[in-house]
Amino acid sequence: MKKVAIFLAFLMLVSAGTAQLTDSEDTETYIVTYDSSEFDESALNQFEYETVFDYTIIDGKALRTNPTTASNMESLDSVESVQPDIPVFLPVMDGDGDDSDRKNYGGSGTVAILDTGVDDDHVDLEEQVISHRDMRSGSNDPEDRHGHGTHVGSIVAGTGEGNSEYVGVAPEARLRNYKVLDDTGGGDMSVVIKGVEEASEDSDIMVLSLGAKVDECDGTDPLSRAVDNAAEKGVAVVVAAGNEGPDGQTVTAPGCAEKAFTVGSSHMKEDVSDFSSRGPTDDGRLKPDMVAQGENIMAAEAQTRDGYTSKSGTSMSAPYMAGAVAVLMEEEDTTNSEYYEAMTETAFTLDEDQYAEGDGNIDIESAREYVSGEESNQGASTGDNNKGDSGDQTESDSVIEKMETENSVLRKVLDIIQNRQMMAREYPVDLNRIKSNVVFKKWKR
Repeated sequence: MKKVAIFLAFLMLVSAGTAQLTDSEDTETYIVTYDSSEFDESALNQFEYETVFDYTIIDGKALRTNPTTASNMESLDSVESVQPDIPVFLPVMDGDGDDSDRKNYGGSGTVAILDTGVDDDHVDLEEQVISHRDMRSGSNDPEDRHGHGTHVGSIVAGTGEGNSEYVGVAPEARLRNYKVLDDTGGGDMSVVIKGVEEASEDSDIMVLSLGAKVDECDGTDPLSRAVDNAAEKGVAVVVAAGNEGPDGQTVTAPGCAEKAFTVGSSHMKEDVSDFSSRGPTDDGRLKPDMVAQGENIMAAEAQTRDGYTSKSGTSMSAPYMAGAVAVLMEEEDTTNSEYYEAMTETAFTLDEDQYAEGDGNIDIESAREYVSGEESNQGASTGDNNKGDSGDQTESDSVIEKMETENSVLRKVLDIIQNRQMMAREYPVDLNRIKSNVVFKKWKR
């Protein structure tokens, strides 16, 4: 009876509206965004529509109406945009064996998986999933009949009970299952936005290994705005960059979101995967932010008790990064900006274009040391070995250190100049729009 009540409540939500549309009308779902300081919902009373979702994560709502009515709604002064719902898809391909390099790093916190569902009947996940929610139907018992979400969840926090070689990055973390995609792996932006909204209320981290092609990847689409607002609430939002590479300016939404951890794919920590989407964004920002292993990753197979399957894509890179954040979360009172700083400062470069690898490949061990302060202590210890008998640094040591520092700075400046020259040749964007703080100082979360 409980499930029936939940479903009836969902139907009431969908049917709520100013006037009911007849079955004969040619309707579709639209996402309406508006200026909340000026918007008066009663202004919509003149139109016939059905509410699908009322959002709090963005100033907007999803509704069903006909194209003529949608066009008329957009003429209201306080309405910013009325756009058809956008299809969402999975950036994933079949893998071949296992090329991953992983270990049990521990971890903590709760990670929301917004995907096709998570099969907690698998031995690696049966103790890991603490809640379920199907955003498409309102059910609290969604199944993963596709397999993508189970694979993603296993990379984050699988226990390796079925095979210790395939343990997740952060098995001490716990998962929340938000099913936002159907059993074919497809879905709608309107549903994903609602998933982001609900996950932002009860999760420390969320993973969106999905993508949508928008007219402009500039962070202004409704889903990217929802992601940015979730990050403002303190949630670490990790997003797959997409599998549209190797061309530039191919990152998909919500990877365009300014405050998302947008992740590309690397292969065996050696190079950026050809399929991994490249930046920059259409407004000239650096994306992806980083890369993580995403080729030939073995993880839990849905609808089996202890089976595993290999997949490739930035879909696999994003949960690896989310697991890394869960590991860093072991240090209490650490903020998103501090996680980001730790990961970017300790990443290692693959010597590829910056719009392919971002700030480099994630190094979890080094990032954890950075957050805990161990890295600075190790540096002090190393410095002690260069001291003279009196414990003071010698004059020659001081000169050498100064020269090394100046050479390092010079190399970085030359790298930046070369990168910008190469971007000017390869990508048709106005580099004057890329402000200096994109290169020298990352945005603050």
